[in-house]
Amino acid sequence: MPRAVGVIDTLPLLRAHFGKGRDDGLSMAALGRYFGYGEEEHRALADSWMTHAVLRNAAVVLWLEEHRAEEMERLSGHAKSAPTAGGVAAAVTSEQGKACGAGT
Repeated sequence: MPRAVGVIDTLPLLRAHFGKGRDDGLSMAALGRYFGYGEEEHRALADSWMTHAVLRNAAVVLWLEEHRAEEMERLSGHAKSAPTAGGVAAAVTSEQGKACGAGT
């Protein structure tokens, strides 16, 4: 039987980055809706899948927030810096628009 070598408490991390100003709290159901996974089914396998998917998406968002300027520059090959207002979604949309020639 495998033995756990440690525990990672994800609640403080999720609360710090996704819990501010949320009217619906920081439940798994709220995070599932936020990331587009619908509602919890309260079945062990489905809920463990949702937990994994939510944590995976949260990790991606946190990584993008930390590295977006470097990644946008790498992806575009010529950008000096990523947009600072609007977060990751605005930066990605802005860079995609430039790449497609939108707004020219």
